[in-house]
Amino acid sequence: MQAPNPDQNAYPTLVLSDLHLGHPDAPTPDQLRPLWQDHPHVLFNGDTAEVQIHHLKDAGRAALDQLQRLLDADGITTTLLAGNHDGILTPKRHHFFHGQHTLATHGDALHPALAPWTHRATSMAEFTLKHLQHNQHPPSTHQDADPDQHPSIPAPHLLEDRLRIANDASHIDFAEHPHPTSNRWLALRKPLMIPRVLLYWHRLPTYCVRFLERYAPESRILLFGHSHHPGVWQRDPYTLINTGSFTFPGHPRAIRVFADHLTVHRIHQRPDATYALNPEPRPPPRHPCLRRSPHRPPHPPTPRRHLRIVNP
Repeated sequence: MQAPNPDQNAYPTLVLSDLHLGHPDAPTPDQLRPLWQDHPHVLFNGDTAEVQIHHLKDAGRAALDQLQRLLDADGITTTLLAGNHDGILTPKRHHFFHGQHTLATHGDALHPALAPWTHRATSMAEFTLKHLQHNQHPPSTHQDADPDQHPSIPAPHLLEDRLRIANDASHIDFAEHPHPTSNRWLALRKPLMIPRVLLYWHRLPTYCVRFLERYAPESRILLFGHSHHPGVWQRDPYTLINTGSFTFPGHPRAIRVFADHLTVHRIHQRPDATYALNPEPRPPPRHPCLRRSPHRPPHPPTPRRHLRIVNP
C-alpha cells in the first residue's frame, strides 16, 4: 500500500483501525468496500491484518491482498500504519494531518507494556523500559508507571524512537508468546484480565495526554485504536478519538479528515452484511468520562475549529 505525498493529504481521508483481517471474527474486504466510497484516500491505523499470529497469518495475508485489489480497482490511495499485530508490514507508525495539529498512530505505544491487561505485560514493559533508558528516555520499573514524563529531556525528536521501540516489542511479543485466537476464550480462562482491561480503559485518556505532551507537543488531536474501546474524550487542550475495533467487543468508528476539520462516525452493518457510515450529523452526547462533580470547576472552553462529532 502506497501513500501520497505526506505533505499533500488527499481530503477527505477516511481513517479506520483494527480490522484484524484474517481473524475469524473480522469482516471481509468486500464487506468493507462501501466505507471508502467518496474518499480518495484511506488511512489504516494499525492492526489491519493478522500477519504475526502463526495460525492466522496466511488468512491475514490473503485478505490483505484482496483489500488492496479492491482499493486499486476503486482508485483509492492508501496509507498503512503499523500496529502491534501487523508491525512487519510497514515501518511507518504515525501520520500527521493539519500540519502537526492532528496525529494518527495505532496506540500500542501509549503504555510500555503494549497491552497491560495480558499475561505478557511484565516482560513487554521490561523490554520497553530497558530500551527507553538506552535511548535516554526516562527510566521506570513498574508496568503501570509512566515512562514518558521527564522535564530534562527534549521531546520532539523522540517520537520516532518511541514508536520504533513499540514496534520492536511487538515483534518480541509474537515471537516468544502464544496468542489465542479468541479474546472471549482468554477472558474466561484468565478472569483477572477483565478488571485489567477496565482499569486500562479508565486510565486511557491520561496515557494519551502524557504521550502527546511528551512526544507530539504540537498536536492537539490524537486518532488511535488498539484498545478496542471507542470513544471521544476531551482533555483540554486535547481531543482524543479511539476508533474501536471490528472484532470483539466491536463497535467500530470511522474518522473523516477534511482540510480544516474532522468528523467521527459510527459504523453499522447493513442487512446485506456490508458496512456503512452513519451519515447524519447530530449534536454529540457528552462522553461519560466528561461528566464532572458539581464541586469541580469546568475547564475553559476549547476552540473546536478542527473537530465536529458525528454519531460518536
